[in-house]
Amino acid sequence: MNRPKECDSYTDCNEHGDCISGDCSCDLGWFGKTCTSSGIDEWGEKAWKGLVVLFSILYFLLFVLALYKLYKAIKSDKHLGINRLFVRLLRSPKHLSLFFISLIGLLRGIWISYDPLCLRNKMPRVGDRLLGEITYPILYGVYTCVLLVWGGLYQGMASKKTDPFRILRRFLLWIMILSFPCVSIMSILKGLRYSDSTVYILGSCCVGVGIVILVMGFIMFTILLFCYVDSNAGKSEEIELRFQNSIALSETQNIFLQEKREDVPSSPSPFRRSSLALFFDDSANKRNEEIGLVDGSNNVADFHNWQKQDCTWNTFESENTSVTSEIFIRDTTKHEDYNYRLHTKHGEVSHYILNLTEEDGIVFRKIIILSSLSALLGILVLLLYISYTVGNLSDNPHATLALIYIAFSLEIFSCTIIYNVFTTQIRVEAKERLNFVTRICIDNSDKEVKISYPKRFGNIGDKLYYYF
Repeated sequence: MNRPKECDSYTDCNEHGDCISGDCSCDLGWFGKTCTSSGIDEWGEKAWKGLVVLFSILYFLLFVLALYKLYKAIKSDKHLGINRLFVRLLRSPKHLSLFFISLIGLLRGIWISYDPLCLRNKMPRVGDRLLGEITYPILYGVYTCVLLVWGGLYQGMASKKTDPFRILRRFLLWIMILSFPCVSIMSILKGLRYSDSTVYILGSCCVGVGIVILVMGFIMFTILLFCYVDSNAGKSEEIELRFQNSIALSETQNIFLQEKREDVPSSPSPFRRSSLALFFDDSANKRNEEIGLVDGSNNVADFHNWQKQDCTWNTFESENTSVTSEIFIRDTTKHEDYNYRLHTKHGEVSHYILNLTEEDGIVFRKIIILSSLSALLGILVLLLYISYTVGNLSDNPHATLALIYIAFSLEIFSCTIIYNVFTTQIRVEAKERLNFVTRICIDNSDKEVKISYPKRFGNIGDKLYYYF
């Protein structure tokens, strides 16, 4: 005997569900055979208000923290116009991820505090779907930014046309961009109750492919990074890193140097012009090669004896010679030498990322673990979203409430982990020295810091440019 139909169209489901094969499939937060009972009726006003207040506070707090962190990262640029703001925001995965996290906090906070799931019928269903689901491609973008950072550690060791990591980063970037219109179109169509299932199947396949790519990317980079750190931890030797001061530093700046070397004399003279040069000293062939970092005041560092000698960014080694590195600041007024020591890796195999000490490797592994854990939590949130989108939870309101709590909690927790990961600093001494010298140029020069380098050192110059 055929069971009688409960509905013929979505209007028979109180406009809060879809009529599928004569049965009402209720929207999330609505229950009953004809979707007439809201979640507030099932859970109680007190339980619902508690959820709204709790997660509104948490999401708005996440928004404020991420936005403040982004502001601190960008405000140091004295020449920050609109165009440069977008360049710094879009070209830096760190800045972009912080922007995405702040956007998640803002959109989620607005959605939860206003009328989530249309339980009070304040918001049209299309707006509720779009505002509630647009955070998922943004969350996907956060994890893509992590992969872009990891991929950037390996990029630049081959030509631009054949560099596999450059191609992979471009591919990930396009997947991230395409996820926004894909999810937005699906949300709008679901809000309008578009009945063609082909569109939903195609959209679900796109979402599934994106998740698989994200998972495979994290697995691949986690293995690569762990193998690098494990195979090189402790295999280091010290080389001398010489700082030659050719400028009159301010008293505050000299205090900074005195913390590193107590025998450095202080000078209260004002800062003038400065330039930074990264030298490659090929002692076997008795020639120097340098990359110059200048402050834009026409005090450009000279380039010496450019010859065809291969040199890698990470180990400063060529095939037949041992190459050491010198970093110094110079001018024509005063010369003082500051000697520091740097741990660097040497070996027969070329490596692709910055040299790390054993202690740095421990920190780096923690960052890998936290990032991977956050990615797994974020993927779990996406899977939960898919489950309650394609499933029918109208028969169990308490399980639905628990699912909402779990999804929001995992989302906030995973974003917080990523936020903390990007605030973690691996203390590589060479990087700190370069950072300090550049800060002097930025803080005391009226012009923008520029980086000059010959074309054949493009990979190294690009890394310096994007770092600063």
